[in-house]
Amino acid sequence: MTKTEVKKIFKKGIYTDNPIFVQVIGICSALAVTNLMINSLIMGIALALVTAFSSLTVSLLKDHTPKHIRMMVQVLIISAYVIMVDIYLKAYMPEISKALGPYVGLIITNCIIM
Repeated sequence: MTKTEVKKIFKKGIYTDNPIFVQVIGICSALAVTNLMINSLIMGIALALVTAFSSLTVSLLKDHTPKHIRMMVQVLIISAYVIMVDIYLKAYMPEISKALGPYVGLIITNCIIM
């Protein structure tokens, strides 16, 4: 890849394909945790992990889930992973858990939209 292509991809990822800038998805949680870098980092990691694992779980269960309750099952799976992240933060990172406390639940909304 050339430097021009890398710059194009970087700009596209920051401005064009960034949901916070383009679609304003999850703006509340993004603004809430930007007071410290570590809070933003932990929230981003939590969001990525919950999205990845819930997508994996949903894809593994899609053939066994009736179509008329699939959305409810997906929300339940996402909620379960968010609760696991919240419990982990409370157990191993209590200071960050206090800072992110009210906003960890917003991960559910972000994951559902994604």
